[in-house]
Amino acid sequence: MANVNEIVTWLRWLQYLSPLRYTFEIGLRAEYRIEDFKPPNTQEYPTDHYNFHLGSEWCFGIMAFMVVGVRILAYFFLKLQAVNT
Repeated sequence: MANVNEIVTWLRWLQYLSPLRYTFEIGLRAEYRIEDFKPPNTQEYPTDHYNFHLGSEWCFGIMAFMVVGVRILAYFFLKLQAVNT
């Protein structure tokens, strides 16, 4: 995973289409909870470094929406293919 600030600005919107982005944010938040992880003075929290600001609940909801959305799209495309054949 690359820091979002290091990606070319006209490609940054693609991160929101990838389920890996949301999975990585949930994993970082689970591993480095703010109350348990105290970084050294020169470092920041991993979620701040990667510019993750959605939160675990939003990431889980977006991933669930992606799963349901892909299934609905697959159903309609299969139905369309069955009608055309």
